[in-house]
Amino acid sequence: MGDLQGHVALVTGAAGIGIGQAIARRLATDGAAVVVTDSHERRTAEVTAKLRDETGAEVIGLPLDVSDRARVDAVLAETADRLGHVDILVNNAAVNVTGKI
Repeated sequence: MGDLQGHVALVTGAAGIGIGQAIARRLATDGAAVVVTDSHERRTAEVTAKLRDETGAEVIGLPLDVSDRARVDAVLAETADRLGHVDILVNNAAVNVTGKI
């Protein structure tokens, strides 16, 4: 990655301890404003604060269940209102369903 100053990134599923958070951290480190989204509201807030402190970047946390279309639209609208646009979208959120086939 290079210099991402002036770019806005939205990362779904970014409040876990996995790849979503790592991607959000890298984008913020490289200068992007980052919107952290996840279905877990408390973890979203914690990761947002942590990334903001670690990177000094503009990091916004918004709770998001990607299966809720109305909420997806609301997050996109709030992102546009606050940051103007989205340049980078990381569709990292996933659902893990286990059981017998």
